[in-house]
Amino acid sequence: AALDLLLQISLDDFAPAKLFAFLRHPLVSLGLDPSTYPRLVQLFELAVLRGPVVMLESYEAMLLHAQAKAVADHHLHPAVKGVTPDDWPALRTLAKTIDQLLGLLIHNGIGLAVHLNAYEQALHFAIAEQAWAETSSGLFDLLDELKTESQRWPDASADETAILLRQLLQSQTQPPTDDGHPRLAILGTIEARLLPYDVMILGGLNETVWPKGADPGPWLNRNMRQELNLPMPERD
Repeated sequence: AALDLLLQISLDDFAPAKLFAFLRHPLVSLGLDPSTYPRLVQLFELAVLRGPVVMLESYEAMLLHAQAKAVADHHLHPAVKGVTPDDWPALRTLAKTIDQLLGLLIHNGIGLAVHLNAYEQALHFAIAEQAWAETSSGLFDLLDELKTESQRWPDASADETAILLRQLLQSQTQPPTDDGHPRLAILGTIEARLLPYDVMILGGLNETVWPKGADPGPWLNRNMRQELNLPMPERD
């Protein structure tokens, strides 16, 4: 999911909304303190990305503009006013880190291998190695496999690489990395047979699915069947 969000940033011309979605991913911390990172991202969205966004040369410049506006404008949203003086230096560090991340994606290289390396470097930059070790065993295998075939697309652009990766990611399945909750199980109809549970929730049993809806046919509706003394569709 993190790679897919990163690809969407590239495909959508680095739109702030796509960037914010990536920054909020639970694995992303950009090398910053994971305990304070979520709050910084939320404050950054309020101060810089909320409302009409004026794009400047960098997100650091946009943050400095937002900081100056917060000092001068007394009609700002109360949430923005809640950014303390101690928060601004930390937010500037976050903005610099975001610029570094985007710098890994913006380059003049061409070819599938070049763009694959750029996306991989960006992921390593954004996500801690320990988190990768726990969740991305199949992802790097996919990237390595693509690299071995990269000579087939020597002129691939960044957008073409992103589209190819998204299509491949949608066809992949990722097994769960943990055993889940010890008292919760999601089972199919075959697996659930003869297993006792305190509470069982039957999913998908919507109307016309179970019990299955009767098909009256294209010729005779229920009123016609009744007038002709014919059995109702449920009896057929």
